Amino acid sequence: MSDGSTSCSPYPTEPHRLRVAVLGVCGSGKTTLAQGLRERGYDARQISQEHSGLRRLWRRTFVPDLLVYLSASAASVTQRLGFRPYGDTYNRQVARLGLARAEADILVETDPLSAEQVLELVLSALPDPTDG
Repeated sequence: MSDGSTSCSPYPTEPHRLRVAVLGVCGSGKTTLAQGLRERGYDARQISQEHSGLRRLWRRTFVPDLLVYLSASAASVTQRLGFRPYGDTYNRQVARLGLARAEADILVETDPLSAEQVLELVLSALPDPTDG
């Protein structure tokens, strides 16, 4: 007979933290954003799939609640990395990430923004980290 109560576990459970996947081309700010989100309680990960041929690799390596795509121009990437990407690398990365960009919940054009501004913009669009 059920009394309507939930079962009690002898082990404390942590609340689900909102999982956020961060994608974008090399030099777009993925690492910096993911670190800032983790520091604020999100389970955030940069998904470095720009060199992969798998269009939905981000879904295979980490099942996110939300997908953030950071867009950056070739000129910005060159400035941030301190060198010009060789050959047609940038265009290949953009093409490989096309599906992730199309499926993103949050899209940020990072060219005119500082790392702090990108973080604040994304935080303003996210629910509380334990709402996942």
